[in-house]
Amino acid sequence: MKLSLAVVSLCAVAQLANMVDARCENIRVRQEIRSMSPESRQRFFNAIKLLNSGAHPNAHDKYAELHIKHATLAHGDARFLPWHRQLLREFEKDLQRIDPGVNVPYWDWARDSADPGASPIFSSEMLGHNGGSGECVVDGQFANWSVYWPTQTPHCLTRKFDRGNSLKPWWGTNAINHIKTASSDYDAFRRGIEGPHGNVHFGIGGDFTPMWSPNDPIFWLHHSFVDKLWADWQAESGNNLYSYGGKHSDGTSANLNEPLTPWGIKTGDAFNHLSDKYCYCYAPHSFTGDDISGKSWNGTMVEVIPEPLPEWWIKQQNMNVTDVRMFEADMAAAVREGQNPKSPAH
Repeated sequence: MKLSLAVVSLCAVAQLANMVDARCENIRVRQEIRSMSPESRQRFFNAIKLLNSGAHPNAHDKYAELHIKHATLAHGDARFLPWHRQLLREFEKDLQRIDPGVNVPYWDWARDSADPGASPIFSSEMLGHNGGSGECVVDGQFANWSVYWPTQTPHCLTRKFDRGNSLKPWWGTNAINHIKTASSDYDAFRRGIEGPHGNVHFGIGGDFTPMWSPNDPIFWLHHSFVDKLWADWQAESGNNLYSYGGKHSDGTSANLNEPLTPWGIKTGDAFNHLSDKYCYCYAPHSFTGDDISGKSWNGTMVEVIPEPLPEWWIKQQNMNVTDVRMFEADMAAAVREGQNPKSPAH
C-alpha cells in the first residue's frame, strides 16, 4: 500500500515538527477511512476478517478479552490514552502479519456528530447499519460476524443505536477542538476527551457499549481517531510530547516509568508514536474519494449539544461523574459560543 509523497508530507507538516529526535526508517501513515482508496479499505477489512477466522477463541477475540481484563487501567485512569495506543499498535501488527501493507485508519466521528447514523461508516459497503433481529449486524463488511466475549461461546455481533433504531448527536469538531486548546496539561486533556469518546460507545450500543467493545471492528476506527486527537495535542507544543500526570483508578499518582500492563513496557514508551516501536503518523482528512451509498463524504459541520451520558454508564466505565459533567458543561458553552460569536470590541 504505497502512499503518495504528498500524503506523507502533509502528515509530516502536521505532526512531526516537535518530534525531530524520533528515528523511524519507514513512517506509516494512518488515513481517515473516507480518504482511503476502495482497494486500501478492502484490504483493511479483509485482514480483520482473516484475523477472526478459525475456531473461537481466535486472534481477534483476544482484544476483547484484554479490554475486559484490564478495564480499570483502560478507562477512568491516567493510562487511558497510552493503554489504547499500545492496544491499537498490537492489533495493527497482527493485521500486518496478514497483509504488510495494511494500516489502521481512523474515523473522524466528530464530523458526523450532528447526524451520526447518516455517516458512510454505517453503509453496506463499510461497517453496516444498526442491528436487526436479535440486534445482530446483518449487512456490511462484517455481516453475520461471529464474536466470543463475554459469553465465551460464539454469537453474533450486536448493535442497538441509542437503545433503539436511530443515533442521537455526539460532540462535534468545535467541542473537541475546545478540549484540545483548553487543556494545559495531559491530565486535563485525558479527562476531557474520555467523555466524548464515551458518547460514541454508548450511542452505537450492542457489543460496542460494554467493556468487550473490541468485538465490533468500529472500535479500531474510533480509537484510532482518539489516538489522533492525542497525537495532535502532543504536537501542538514541545512540552506536550511527554506530558503525563493525574491519578490511577486506585488513587495512586501517574508517572512515565510505571508498567503498562500487560505488555511489559513502561507507560512512557507509548508516548512518542514516532519512536521505533511505533513509527506511524496521521494524515489530515481529505474527503476526495469515491462516494459510498450516495452519502456525503464531508459530513455536517453543524454543532449539536448531545444529551448527557447516563450516570450509570459513566460509573460502569470507571469514570468520574463529576468530571464528566464538568466537561460536558464546558463543551456545551463552547458550542453555544460558536453558534453565537461575540461581536468584536470597539
